[in-house]
Amino acid sequence: MMQVASPKRAQLERVVKDLLNAGVSNVIPTPGYLRSEFVLGAAQNQVTFEMAANQNNPGQQLSPLENRLKMNDAFYPTEYSVFFYTYTTATASTRLRAQLQSFGNTGVFGLNAPEVEGAYNGALALRVNDRVYFDSVDMLRFKYVGEAQQALNVSTAATLNAYFASEWNAANMPDMADPLVRLNGQYSNKFTATFPDSLDFTKVAGQTVVAVMYTRGWLAQNAGTGRFAQ
Repeated sequence: MMQVASPKRAQLERVVKDLLNAGVSNVIPTPGYLRSEFVLGAAQNQVTFEMAANQNNPGQQLSPLENRLKMNDAFYPTEYSVFFYTYTTATASTRLRAQLQSFGNTGVFGLNAPEVEGAYNGALALRVNDRVYFDSVDMLRFKYVGEAQQALNVSTAATLNAYFASEWNAANMPDMADPLVRLNGQYSNKFTATFPDSLDFTKVAGQTVVAVMYTRGWLAQNAGTGRFAQ
């Protein structure tokens, strides 16, 4: 009887084959994720997201929310997206509770909302060492506007209550399984977002806007030392 593999199973088989070709046979890939953040400023036309734990985003401090690739591990992203969020600058704890936003909601970002919209008109590139996996993926593919939007009035309520949070569905993250991408903890792994113009994310006093590179995929622990072709 013919067996039909699920997309997830097919992804896993490709990952295992890549590891075996690199001489790594004793590693079981497991589901995982990576998260890299960048605090945005007043004249921002480009953002570089370092994905490895031993690499710092230029001029940035590592946030507790970030989950970087450890030096001895490898990671195969299968889904990815760029999100934004804002928090009260003077209260660091609000950053830990901030919800990821997938569009420039005026009820969330205020005067910074047009800048977030402008960022989604940019392009994304991925480079691992000297290998360029892609150079100009449109960031509009990451923009998702749900029906439920924070601060949007609910017309069915007599008092016109507002939503406290925007609809957010991780299932809307675009696929990144083809071609097979491998990030290595010992390499330079950089996503670079280039905006169409210099954007100012400091238009709301006391608020900080953060860009987030978020990926899901297969984590191969202790596979960062494999003999991968460059």
